[in-house]
Amino acid sequence: NLLLFLFLLPSLSLCEEFQKVRINLFEGGQNSADLASIINPNQGTLYKNTVLNRKGQLFKRKGQSLFASDESNTAWTGIGIFIPDVNTQYILAASGTSVIRSTDAEVNASWTIVNPSNALTSGKNTEFLQANNLFFILNGYDNTAAYDGTAWDPGSSSTASPPVGTTGVWLRNYLFVAGNPNNNDWVYYSNSLAPRTFTSTDLFKVNTGDGQKIIRLEPFKLNELVIYKEKSIFILDISNASASNWTLQPVSTSIGCAALRSVVNIGNDHWFLSSEPFAVRSLVRTSFDKLLIDMVSQPIQDIFDRTGDTTLNTTQVSKACAILFDNKYFLAIPTGTSTINNLVLVYDFIAKAWYTIDGWYLAAWQIFNNNLYYIDALDGRIIKCFANNIGDIASGPITTASSEPTVAIIWE
Repeated sequence: NLLLFLFLLPSLSLCEEFQKVRINLFEGGQNSADLASIINPNQGTLYKNTVLNRKGQLFKRKGQSLFASDESNTAWTGIGIFIPDVNTQYILAASGTSVIRSTDAEVNASWTIVNPSNALTSGKNTEFLQANNLFFILNGYDNTAAYDGTAWDPGSSSTASPPVGTTGVWLRNYLFVAGNPNNNDWVYYSNSLAPRTFTSTDLFKVNTGDGQKIIRLEPFKLNELVIYKEKSIFILDISNASASNWTLQPVSTSIGCAALRSVVNIGNDHWFLSSEPFAVRSLVRTSFDKLLIDMVSQPIQDIFDRTGDTTLNTTQVSKACAILFDNKYFLAIPTGTSTINNLVLVYDFIAKAWYTIDGWYLAAWQIFNNNLYYIDALDGRIIKCFANNIGDIASGPITTASSEPTVAIIWE
């Protein structure tokens, strides 16, 4: 046995050396379906523009394509999806003073203006919300409008219309709205099964007097509403049939939410970009029926602590936005001196690892027909992610009618 081992030893050494030089090169841009060498545990510290298929195995990510037509050089301010019936599904966007819709992902497909006679105030961040078969438009400035797929209701200041707000939720047949400019720490709720009807006394004042406005409303499980303020978090339990018996309790009085669009609902958990100290945090209910807030961004925390090579732009942090797609948490943030989101942080729940995407400049995400989209923060268009093997759409204003991908994807 010893002689056999000594005989095979040179061959084993040659195999080891042979494996060491079997490294694919990826110079010069996009290569479709190329596979990197298997890396050792802890060998990589931060992956850029990759897809982690399994531990230690990397692919270069795919590129982008355009959804419908590129409309203007003015960046859009919101994106949403409306399903008026089982056979119809629209993707909508806030474009200047208009809300536009389309169902066709083909390049240069047309958009339809759904509020031709009722212009919105331009330049306001716009959130969309479906309640029953109605689609509501919230921008914190104009009356909350409603759209049913055919008719546009501009809303009013009376109780026959939802109050002005920046964030809303349809939960247990009630429409909850917050972010009113005159009462920014109040949560209003509609009559049951009547999202257009509000009674003036049906509201919750969430720790009024602390000087903090409500940033985001987000459902939690079946009967709870999480209320994210600037530096605190509360939960409203609406499990009781009578609203007079609903209960409001604090979850945290030191940590809040830094960006409305950063909150993602993961079923029994929320992930969000927290207020200072900035971090991606998890709000989860334990087996002991307690709500805990935990940091989940430890491997990339130097970005948020501003101690690494790449640093969060804290003056623009409110623009950060996130979404859950394909078992991954995507968080777009502004870094350095950028005034828009210029870096995407991705957490893969299967591989349990973080990686980054650059070259995407976005203001909000949306999932439509099982694909991931975003609105360009620099231009009036919607871009489809992971759509082709060519590359990314060039940043900045359009240069061609179809805005075909022109940027090679470089990965590290």
